Amino acid sequence: LMDAQRSVSYVRSRASAFSLRPDRIGILGFSAGGNLAAHLSTAFDPLLYAPIDAVDNASRRPDFAAAVYPWELIQPDLSGLAPEVDNVTAATPPAFLTHAADDDTAPYQNSVLYFQRLIAAGVAASNLDVGPSAGHGFALCQYLASSAHLVCDWPNRLQAWLFNELGFSSSSSLDIAAHD
Repeated sequence: LMDAQRSVSYVRSRASAFSLRPDRIGILGFSAGGNLAAHLSTAFDPLLYAPIDAVDNASRRPDFAAAVYPWELIQPDLSGLAPEVDNVTAATPPAFLTHAADDDTAPYQNSVLYFQRLIAAGVAASNLDVGPSAGHGFALCQYLASSAHLVCDWPNRLQAWLFNELGFSSSSSLDIAAHD
């Protein structure tokens, strides 16, 4: 979590050098990385380590989070959110969540319960997609027999969400494609 806090602060503090807008810094994670994206979204303050330099003065709060089949956001008995992500408030950034209903590693309820908590806290721009099948670890669906699954279109749906719900400009340069 400390590395995630530092990463967001670092990118935000160097946004102009990277040709980025400092108010458009987000986090994207898959599986355990999805857990980290949600955890950072609910625990960006206070700083969890002694400040190192001026970078640590930049906000650690991501402006959005995207979690693809996030892992362990909920209690083992599916009764509620895990303690590390249970602090959802109106200050929690909006989240884009996508999951497969047949995920045996990270049950889809991870995304559903987190989404419900976001909505209850007033984080209305959040998005939830649960497709019927793709299992766990579908990433860009390059290994699935068919890419017709709702969850396989998550890169396009994420881009549309960023544009339509969060006000990203359609002229923004987004590259959410697989790279070899």
